[in-house]
Amino acid sequence: MLPFRRILLRRGSLIKCGTFFSPTFRALGGVSRGYKSKHSRSTNTNNAGPGFVMIFTLAIIGTVVFNEAAKRLDKNKPKNTFTEDEYEHVMQGLKRRVAMFPDGQLDVQFSLQKDLGQLKKSLGDSKVYIDPVHVVETYRGIQDDPFEPLLNEIYSKYGPKYLNHLPQGLLVNLLGRYMKTNCRQGDHVVILDFPHSIKDAIKFENEVCSVSKLLATEETLDSDVCKYYQTVRKSQQL
Repeated sequence: MLPFRRILLRRGSLIKCGTFFSPTFRALGGVSRGYKSKHSRSTNTNNAGPGFVMIFTLAIIGTVVFNEAAKRLDKNKPKNTFTEDEYEHVMQGLKRRVAMFPDGQLDVQFSLQKDLGQLKKSLGDSKVYIDPVHVVETYRGIQDDPFEPLLNEIYSKYGPKYLNHLPQGLLVNLLGRYMKTNCRQGDHVVILDFPHSIKDAIKFENEVCSVSKLLATEETLDSDVCKYYQTVRKSQQL
């Protein structure tokens, strides 16, 4: 029993002496608490880590996507300057894609004269004369033609003068198709009573063939079409 008493007495002396409340003991306790605090902050930092990495990764991906989009926009941006060779190459490419007949293949003239007999007296019989009325009537009578239903619908509504009510550009389209079938290289072509507007004239020259001359009558000299061809020096009075 004596040893046990000594231990109790020793413990009591330790308590009385304030060993458990000494600065050294409190320091050790502070170290423990500090370690726990640091460990807690480290754990919080690790938990926040994936969020930061994800944000950083998304930022990099966004930058790459933006740069690629900028490059594509730059490639698609129209070119505003050309060398002389580049310009000629582009213009020749446009003509090949658009015009049915290349320059020089046909000699085409417009005539505002409606009378075929008068034209033949002035120009002779060696030319290929094309009457737009005949052309449209030809396609209106072809049952399998894609424009036959439309042409007949317009005819049933307006009668023999239905050519004046065709949709914009349709007459040019039909003339081009007819010429592709019936004209040969080197032909001198005269189209009667055409064009009726500057739009038709420009569309024809862009999509079918260039025109060498407009043949005008005295009565048509003040028309917009005649004035247009006078400005480009392609007008001739019959």
